[in-house]
Amino acid sequence: MNLDQANALRWTAAARGCYEVYYLTLNDLASETGYWIRYVVQAPEITERSAELELWFAFLDRRNPERSFGVFERRPLATLESRAAPFRLGFGGGPVGGRRFEPAELRHGLARGEVGHGGRRVRWHLEWPAASEPVLPFPEALYSSGDLPGAMIYPYPATEFTGTIEIGDRRLVIEGAPGEQSHIWGRKHPPHWLWAHCNRFDDDPAGYLEVSCVPASADGPPPVHMLIARVHGREVRLIAPLDGSAATSESVPGRWSFAAESERERIELEVNCPLELILEAPYTDPDGSSCFCLHSDLASCRLRLLERVAAGGAGREPEWENVGEVSSEGCCHVEWGDWHEHPEVEGRIERVGPG
Repeated sequence: MNLDQANALRWTAAARGCYEVYYLTLNDLASETGYWIRYVVQAPEITERSAELELWFAFLDRRNPERSFGVFERRPLATLESRAAPFRLGFGGGPVGGRRFEPAELRHGLARGEVGHGGRRVRWHLEWPAASEPVLPFPEALYSSGDLPGAMIYPYPATEFTGTIEIGDRRLVIEGAPGEQSHIWGRKHPPHWLWAHCNRFDDDPAGYLEVSCVPASADGPPPVHMLIARVHGREVRLIAPLDGSAATSESVPGRWSFAAESERERIELEVNCPLELILEAPYTDPDGSSCFCLHSDLASCRLRLLERVAAGGAGREPEWENVGEVSSEGCCHVEWGDWHEHPEVEGRIERVGPG
């Protein structure tokens, strides 16, 4: 799958009951800040409501957590501009229906936009190397078969951003900021989900992690745990239980322990994040129900890869040898999502109108 195919807009004018999201996450190492930018197309199930667009921006400050905030803006579908090849997604300006919107766009190697007003007016212009090999968590045939009710693709799984971000009257120059640009779509968020990404490990410049989990739930889809990792040059890919591997996951807001193992390998992940470095994002699913995403780009994580050296059996546990361990302090991007709010997290991403 090439880049145009990976980023191509799946939504069509006839589609109902679906959402599609393009997002960027990145860290500015010099200022110890993190950023989350989302371009969203949302088509409600109810035919009386038209599809609409959303533009999101979240800022997290490790040194001054009280400065962290997030805003998002809804825009009419009439502002959508889409091109398949070369890929371009545009949220045009105005006026539309008497309202004016600042233009925003996403294409290979470029993202720009503006949302909010006053001290929380934000503007970004970010660039990154346009060449990339997309990462597909699932077999490529599934993406064209229509058998996936929801899916994700990572067109730029590990890149470095340069450019500028303006927040109010503050202008930040971004240079070599690690992060990713990804593309996801679906019909409804599960009752519980977990996600983490990192491409800035302190002890492995080429290290990489992408993990997404939907734990077992009485009223949700079957559990699935997807992991792609590179640890000191060794690559691991697991989709438990679909590939025969097994996984466990335990989490509360701010902490997550994950482990997965196949016949040959075992991988263990620990993620930690202070609650003051987390923002809660309110989502509305296409069926009109609410769900909530706790997001941070400033978490810390430790990833350990083990290799089986002796099989278990007859009451014996298998024996594992540690073959690689990496960690990241403050550059892990993470989410805890579910169907209810979390009052223990004070930071909120708020809806705003056009300036």
